[in-house]
Amino acid sequence: DDDLELFQSLLNVVKPVVSVYPAASRAHLEGKSSLLCLASAMVPPLVRFSWKRQKENGQLEELPPAEREQLELRQSGRTAAILLVHQPENSTYKYRCYVEHEGGRVEAQTEQGNEGLVTVFSSDSASCGDAVKHSRAAED
Repeated sequence: DDDLELFQSLLNVVKPVVSVYPAASRAHLEGKSSLLCLASAMVPPLVRFSWKRQKENGQLEELPPAEREQLELRQSGRTAAILLVHQPENSTYKYRCYVEHEGGRVEAQTEQGNEGLVTVFSSDSASCGDAVKHSRAAED
């Protein structure tokens, strides 16, 4: 019976699909950037967000509390965190969103490019990239 319960509980844990997007905001006018980190399709639905930034030398660091604000929005099947960062002009920081879940940790990274901030990878398991593609295709 214990083995059966364990098997059922494992079946009921699904890691989130995590994506990061630029969030449209008037904050850009004040030298701030808004990032939206979206976690979806996870079971159970509870997640916790955290952020780090990557410096030019590749070193990851915590964001000082004075340089960030975060707002979380929860809907059925998905949770989003909006990060408002006070970013220096011409900064080349890359940001990573970490989502802690019962099934493990998933992360997504942003990179500044000609198109603005885009998700360049999501690390979790070999199937995570496929899951991201499938979820986007479903939304289209």
